Amino acid sequence: EFLIYRKLKNAPRITPNFAKKIRLSISIGGDIMSSMKSNVSDITTRNVGEIKEMKLVTDEVYTNEGFSIANKEKGKKIDDELLYKVDRKLYFFVKRIFDVIGALFGLLAIIPVAIITKISYLCSGDKKSIFYKQKRVGKDGKLIYIYKFRSMVYNADEILVELLKDEKYKNEWKLYQKFENDPRITKVGNILRKTSLDELPQFINVLKGDMSLIGPRPLVPGELDLHNGNHKIYESVRPGVSGWWACNGRSATTYKKRLELEYYYCENCSLLLDIKCVLLTIKAVIFKYGAK
Repeated sequence: EFLIYRKLKNAPRITPNFAKKIRLSISIGGDIMSSMKSNVSDITTRNVGEIKEMKLVTDEVYTNEGFSIANKEKGKKIDDELLYKVDRKLYFFVKRIFDVIGALFGLLAIIPVAIITKISYLCSGDKKSIFYKQKRVGKDGKLIYIYKFRSMVYNADEILVELLKDEKYKNEWKLYQKFENDPRITKVGNILRKTSLDELPQFINVLKGDMSLIGPRPLVPGELDLHNGNHKIYESVRPGVSGWWACNGRSATTYKKRLELEYYYCENCSLLLDIKCVLLTIKAVIFKYGAK
């Protein structure tokens, strides 16, 4: 096998503009073996009649007679790839329109819930902000801040550090990245979580373009690595307020199953799957499936 780096000017039956690197598998007779040490391209052009087959760097095998057929197949492959790219761009464009419309309606729901939440916290003696923001990983690994109604005590992150010193909490956190009975959750926060109302402020993230209505849930930095996750797949789309995992068991599943569900959405996302996610999410919220 030899690498030819310049155009084969004198070779018959070969496209004249074929200037890319070509890997040739040359079957030659014994009388040419002595010429091996001379310039490879010269051997090829002088003895082109001896060439039995050609192999492109794509590892596809071509004979002189089959070269035009191979070009047609390659052209069809390029057309299919182009159509796929157009389809994906159109899908994400339409999805973004629905995201903006949905986020605007979602913002209307935030106002009354925020008022009730604030009054409830004040009645319990908690005067801290009802909103909570946390750093998460978005599309293409970009760091974003997501917004939620605060469902825990205001110093929840500091308390978490202390809890993880306990082997029981440490093992549970390692498996699920949350606790079955989290002591940091307030009474008001428990209601917000059971009804999934704590996620409403994320419509702000959707409007900003950091998130989508449907997508894999945004993870904290380092969480995916802790579970040997695939960044290329998980971060290929915008994270969502809800998603395939969120409407198929949520906290009732193992972390391994969670990643499988999220990967499935990332690799198969479509308008039809998005609609299905929305309907299943409504059902999960009403019947509180997997909510903790």
